[in-house]
Amino acid sequence: MSVNPLLFGWPGDARPDGSVVGIDAFQFMSIVTKANPILLWSAVWTPLTYDQRTISLRTLSTALPTIALDIGSTFPEGDDWIPIEGGASFQVVPAPAVIVALAGAMLTGTRRRR
Repeated sequence: MSVNPLLFGWPGDARPDGSVVGIDAFQFMSIVTKANPILLWSAVWTPLTYDQRTISLRTLSTALPTIALDIGSTFPEGDDWIPIEGGASFQVVPAPAVIVALAGAMLTGTRRRR
């Protein structure tokens, strides 16, 4: 898990139930990226087993984001944003490695008859 290298913060803690808590990403006013949208956080998931199953992901914010906009005034202007929660799922489908290996062995093990 990592926070975008253009930002500062904490990538969070992984919990035994698969959740991640405590993600914190922010910019200092002197080092600002104007990308829109901006990648805040990313993670790579590696399963313990490749059993066939459906994996579901969702976001759930437990606090509203604190946003300060630079609008050209002396101090950044505070703004209220509401996070957009989302969800997705994907299938883990094991590769048929044993079938491929057996088929390859059968092809190389058979002899041509004349």
